[in-house]
Formats: sequence, structure tokens, C-alpha cells
Amino acid sequence: MKHFFDSIALAQGSFCCSQDYLDELLEQQEQEVFEKAGILTRIKTGGTITCPACGQHTVSPELRATTDEEAQYVAVCEERDVGTFDFSEQLQSVRLDFTKLAESIAAGLNIHKNVTEHITGQLYGLGNLNSTKGTVKVFLLLNERFNENKTLFEEASKSSPLIILSPFTPPISFIDSVATIPLLDVISVVKKNLKADDTLLNQASHRLFGRNYYEDGTLYVRGNPIVAGIKAGTKLDIFLSFLSSSSNINKAIGYDEILKHYNEKKQSNKIVGGSEQWCHQTLTDLRNKCKDEDKELVDIVIVKGGKKGAVNSLIFKNEA
Repeated sequence: MKHFFDSIALAQGSFCCSQDYLDELLEQQEQEVFEKAGILTRIKTGGTITCPACGQHTVSPELRATTDEEAQYVAVCEERDVGTFDFSEQLQSVRLDFTKLAESIAAGLNIHKNVTEHITGQLYGLGNLNSTKGTVKVFLLLNERFNENKTLFEEASKSSPLIILSPFTPPISFIDSVATIPLLDVISVVKKNLKADDTLLNQASHRLFGRNYYEDGTLYVRGNPIVAGIKAGTKLDIFLSFLSSSSNINKAIGYDEILKHYNEKKQSNKIVGGSEQWCHQTLTDLRNKCKDEDKELVDIVIVKGGKKGAVNSLIFKNEA
């Protein structure tokens, strides 16, 4: 699919090609999925198409002869090394609907009816991605012109963080308030459907907001993962899930309450005692799972909360 996006980027807003050329860009299953979504439509050959010789410029083929299955054409390419050439193709060509592409990606990410076309066939606003961390704007850039649109991105990111989906890599040190995600890491063809996975977008939104949180076995501090691979149901998983839950986050939770929750979740005949020692050891275990440079970050996200009743407490802070 990478070659397909390379070609539509070169087309700069209007993409129409022969079936033979499309076969070089997309697998048959991918073509069928794009047709089903209305992204690709088959039309009678005519008008301008992407040059089948250079794959970059547009040409206006002139019909010379036809058979039952193919038409013979002559065309002139802007490339001097190509010039005038003859070619044959099937009687149909294929046209790409850029807006449909943007809408399909937005729908897959649960961003509906918000697509805005900023530059035809090149730049689209997909809408807002809402999460517990806040609202993030999402853009789709189908070419490499990051710097040419930098002012627009900077203005858009002033009111909320911004994520750009693109099949291309942005310049180094682009914009701090903007996250860029490879488009092909987000969309895929699964069982004859175009699927969009919002996992990377959610992770990027956490980083942009700089929040601390625990999710799916990974502890994030300031949006960056510092501990990963914590197994569900283990001591650290129960400890972190409890402290970072929506009802407990940013609140002082007593050592006794933390240990009581652990014992209830483990449902073991062996009751663990000594809440203060247990909590200290759990924090030590957590630090030991971090890289050396990340150990101190544990004390940024989980801080001492002072006395709560007769025991000390801990606070899982979502911002620090």
C-alpha cells in the first residue's frame, strides 16, 4: 500500500490511473476494500490520467484503436526521456475519491461527520478525538509538505494538541505540540474491510497532554512509558490499577486501604499483613522494573500523601 500513497502524493489532488497501473500499487483485496468504501471508482477511460510511463505527471491519452478487451492510446509525457509513447490498457480506468478516503479513516477512528478539506487531495482535518485526557485535533496529510503547512498546524495546535496522520516522515524537530503518526500503522485491510486502529492515537494524545496513567500493563509518566509488560492480576497490576482508577487518582489512599484491596483481589487464603512495609516493597519492586534513568520518575507519579487516619498514604498524580 506504500506505493499507492507515494503515487497519490505525486498526483497532488487528482488521481486517475489505468487498471494495470493500479495492480502495481495495490493488492486485489485492497482494491476491493477501497471500492467497497467508495474510495476507488471505475470509470470509462478518458480525460487525464496519471502517466503510466513515469507514474508522476498527468497525461491526456488519445484513443487510436480498440479491441474487445483493450484500447490503444498515444500520450505525451512531460518527461523528456519519455516523450510521446503508445500504450494499451483495459477499457476502464480507476479514480480516487480523496474525501471518501479521509472520511473512511475518520469513521474508523470514531470521528464522524467532521472531515474538512483544507487542500484538495492533500490535507484534511478529520475532526476531534475525545478521550478522558482531553480533546485532540486530527489531520490527514497525504504528501510530504509538512513545512509548507506549518503555520496552519501551529495555529491549529494552539487551542488543543494536534495529531497528523501521514504516509510520510516529518522533518526532525517539527512542532512540539504536534504528534505525527505513520498512516500505514493506523489503517489496514482486515477481512475485506478497511480498519483504522486508534491505539497509536490514544498513546500520542497521552504524550501530548503529558499525563501520568496506568493502562494495559504499562505505566506512563508524563505521557512516556517507563514500565511495560506488567501482567494482569499480579501485585504491581493490582496496586497500580487501584491507585490510578478514576475514583482514586489524585487522592490520598491509606496504606491499609491499598493492602486490603490487594488481599480482596487476590482472593487467597493467605492474607498479607504489614501494610506500610508491603507498600514500600511494592514501590521498590516498581522501581526495579524501570531503567536506571527512570527510577526517580516513580516518585513523581506516586507520592506520599501524609497521614490518613493512623497510617500513611499514597497519591497517584495524573499530572506532575
